[in-house]
Amino acid sequence: MSILLKLLAVFFVLAIITTGAFTAYYFYVFQPQKMAFVTAKGEEQKACLADKENRYNEFWDRECQGLGFRESCRLPAEILQRLDKTLSDDKNACSVNYTEALKTINYVFPWDKKN
Repeated sequence: MSILLKLLAVFFVLAIITTGAFTAYYFYVFQPQKMAFVTAKGEEQKACLADKENRYNEFWDRECQGLGFRESCRLPAEILQRLDKTLSDDKNACSVNYTEALKTINYVFPWDKKN
């Protein structure tokens, strides 16, 4: 067998080993970390949305008390529109933060504690 065939065989074996190593890394290291990041960001978004909803309810009750009514009263339309707009803006901010975080997943490795 010529030296060229032996070099080609060695190159082929190294290529197979390297491909296997990168595949194993991708499925056993990178993907689980990526999914943990996505899950964590999803939980952060749920917490953000729940916080905004709680703040909305607190503002509602405060507005009712400010008008001299009991909690969970019917509010005038102009106050209701202001509260609804604030809630909508706050929820959109939660969604934007979640979306922006997911956009970075292929560029930033958040599990690397150096940053």
